[in-house]
Amino acid sequence: MMKLESTWVKLQASNGSDSDFRRFKVTVIDNNRAPSIEISDLRISVGEEMTIDLSELSTDPDGDSLTYELVGQFGQIIEQNCFSMQVKCKLECTR
Repeated sequence: MMKLESTWVKLQASNGSDSDFRRFKVTVIDNNRAPSIEISDLRISVGEEMTIDLSELSTDPDGDSLTYELVGQFGQIIEQNCFSMQVKCKLECTR
């Protein structure tokens, strides 16, 4: 999503005795694009543990560095860019 912010700038040029002013508008375009992450559904058995390197599955079209946050109740983010999960119950988790 492109965001625009504008501000007015006033500059003065002076030779010590006389001066001239100019005012102009500067518009800053923030065209940061959202990162993407591609993860297929997974299946894990009871007692197994899985670790997924999220940096291998995500990209940012602007080359920005990414951070990861777990939004949900299963698993954890480890080492800043890996998701880890261990199933200790008799449920099939496909998260």
